[in-house]
Amino acid sequence: MLKWPLERLLYDVERGFWWPDWGDCPGRSEERKEIIEGALLSAPRLIPLIGHRFIPEEPNGKDNPVFSMHGFDTIYYGANLAQYFRNEFEGMHEIGPTRHIPFWSDIVARQEEAYAFYAATGKPQAAIDALRDIL
Repeated sequence: MLKWPLERLLYDVERGFWWPDWGDCPGRSEERKEIIEGALLSAPRLIPLIGHRFIPEEPNGKDNPVFSMHGFDTIYYGANLAQYFRNEFEGMHEIGPTRHIPFWSDIVARQEEAYAFYAATGKPQAAIDALRDIL
C-alpha cells in the first residue's frame, strides 16, 4: 500500500490526466513518471490506514487529515483521525476544518478537475462513484 499513491497517480496520468502546473506533458511514459515521482518526493508520505484511506506522516501532529486517495480522485475523509473513525465506522460523513497538507490538499482542492477528467474519458461511473463518496 505504500506504493498506492504513486501507482494510482500514474494510472490517471497514463490515461491523459495532466495538470498544466507541471508544464507540458512529456511524450514518454518514463518522463511523466519522473515528474510524478518528483512531486511525491516533495510531498508528505501517506501512511495507509484501511483500503485507500491514508494519513500524512508530516507534519507530526494530532490534527492531520485523513485522505481517501484513489489517484486524482482524492478527498478528505476526516479532518483528523478521530473524525475519520466516526465517518468510517459510524456511517457519518462530517469534515471539519482541515489542516493544509502540501500536494495532497491541493489535489483535494482541484477535485472537480479530476471528476471532469473521469467523465470526459468515458469513465462516468468513476465520477459518479467519487461524488457518491462525498455526498
